[in-house]
Amino acid sequence: MTRGARPGLKQLHREFSERVVFVSVHVREAHPGERYPHHTSEAQKMRHANDWARLDHIPWAVAVDTLDGTMHRAYGARPNSIHIVNSAGIVAFRALWAGQARLLRAKLEELLRLEETHRTSVTLDERENLIVPLIHGAAEFDGAVGRGGTKATADFRREMGLVMYGMEKLMSRMRPLIHRPPEAA
Repeated sequence: MTRGARPGLKQLHREFSERVVFVSVHVREAHPGERYPHHTSEAQKMRHANDWARLDHIPWAVAVDTLDGTMHRAYGARPNSIHIVNSAGIVAFRALWAGQARLLRAKLEELLRLEETHRTSVTLDERENLIVPLIHGAAEFDGAVGRGGTKATADFRREMGLVMYGMEKLMSRMRPLIHRPPEAA
């Protein structure tokens, strides 16, 4: 999950946690650096996952993928994706980016409605919308990349170029407008 998805997912957790089990799977370091480098051991990966859950105040369960990413590959090896799994254990919905709270709320409500009528082999759709999640993720750029350290920031700047880096930095300054608390919205 991207750091930008966190506010929306926390709100969904507050709304649905009585009826839906939330689980994040720590698969890899999105922006490795000197503070949080690429994983080289299961123990290190577990420490990084624990740090992430603690620092980001994640209220739901966090599972840790194998060092070689077995689960990540099984679900498509996409960065920041989200999967809604129905009560039969089948992926009912997948979105490329987790930062789509409005869409996810609608899909959760639809799945719960259908499962109330004992329909468990439900497939709801798949989305690859990038714009809204990209905006939410960009607002968290400084925190997400900065957590890895100066190497992570330098790597991002080099790989994405100065224009994209500058846009991400600008969007980070807009974080208070993009991620307003629910009572301020």
